[in-house]
Amino acid sequence: MKRILYTCFLMLLALHSCNRPETTVINTVRPDGSVLREIVMKHSEKNFRLSNVQVPYDSTWKITDTLGISPGGDTLWIRKAEKLFRNYRKINESYELDSSFNREEKRRVEFTKRFRWFNTRFRFAEIIDGRIKNGYPVSRFMEKGETEFFFSPESLKEKLLKGPDSLRYKAIEENVNAKTTEWIIRSFIAEWIDVFSMMVKEKTSGAIEPGNLKSKEDSLYRYLDLQNKDTDSLWNSGIILGFLSGEDYASRFRG
Repeated sequence: MKRILYTCFLMLLALHSCNRPETTVINTVRPDGSVLREIVMKHSEKNFRLSNVQVPYDSTWKITDTLGISPGGDTLWIRKAEKLFRNYRKINESYELDSSFNREEKRRVEFTKRFRWFNTRFRFAEIIDGRIKNGYPVSRFMEKGETEFFFSPESLKEKLLKGPDSLRYKAIEENVNAKTTEWIIRSFIAEWIDVFSMMVKEKTSGAIEPGNLKSKEDSLYRYLDLQNKDTDSLWNSGIILGFLSGEDYASRFRG
């Protein structure tokens, strides 16, 4: 029991503190159905281990490393991986064979070609199933303009940050970064509380209702935000368990 709960809590911390490259995937679909797939990864360090990137690639890809400058003037390592796939099914095969940390992700590529009068319409879609079932939409935390910036391609963001209205967009970027952190943490808290609620209900014979734990979501977020430098000890000492379930019940989950 303790092991499962500890794993759930580490998931929250891992996403908040991950140090993965900023990754952009570009798919160029050709008339014959083949797909030129490009992965562009950017990082402040030369840290492109296969276990550390979001999209699988291997030695069969053409890989190029270069240096660049970030909008803030810092050195930026850039890795570009490129491969021509015969068709979309080959991309799906690469996902099925993925042995990296992304292997638990359920994702697939779909491709359709339809003839309409004198035109041919192509549709290419990459679908990634959500892993967090109890999280929140990012729009709950951001205003419309911030949400649009959040979902904009990185190339467009860079142009906006260097354009004539750069000060405005830098302010938007700062707000988006802060609100993204809150969105991630709150979504994982919601997911963690849901998992914990099911366990607690069984362990306490229903004495603690899931709704009571859910009502503590805001206060738990504020508590973690204040104590974020010492989160491991808060968990290991049982303080967070006590915060959620009360001391009388927290001891049941420590053993």
